[in-house]
Amino acid sequence: MELAIEELDRRYSDTRGELAVVLDHRDPPAEVVELVEFAAAGDVRGEHVHDQCREVVYVAAGTLHLELLHPDGGVQRERVAAGTRVRIPPGIGHRFTACEPSRLVCLLSGGDPAQDRRAVAPQAWSAAP
Repeated sequence: MELAIEELDRRYSDTRGELAVVLDHRDPPAEVVELVEFAAAGDVRGEHVHDQCREVVYVAAGTLHLELLHPDGGVQRERVAAGTRVRIPPGIGHRFTACEPSRLVCLLSGGDPAQDRRAVAPQAWSAAP
């Protein structure tokens, strides 16, 4: 799985609401599904890396700052909003900071994320501009 940040191309809306195709033929089947809620702006979640698990994150509601910590120590910063899918391969640290109340759906495969989750030291996130 390659790192990718993309707006979903299969997202449909009508008077009943929205349907979003989060996983497609490029993704392994999800073994664990997590719903992550951010109650307020400034709330932070993540701050970890998986050595084996692959993670697909769908921003279901809200807007967040995403930080990705690459193995070389570089930090990539992105702003992601509802309708965005993020594919995170093993070895890429990730943390989300809410800009407003937000909701993510996280789909994981390739192992037990509870056993394959290493915390990333706070100073690592400030290693790059």
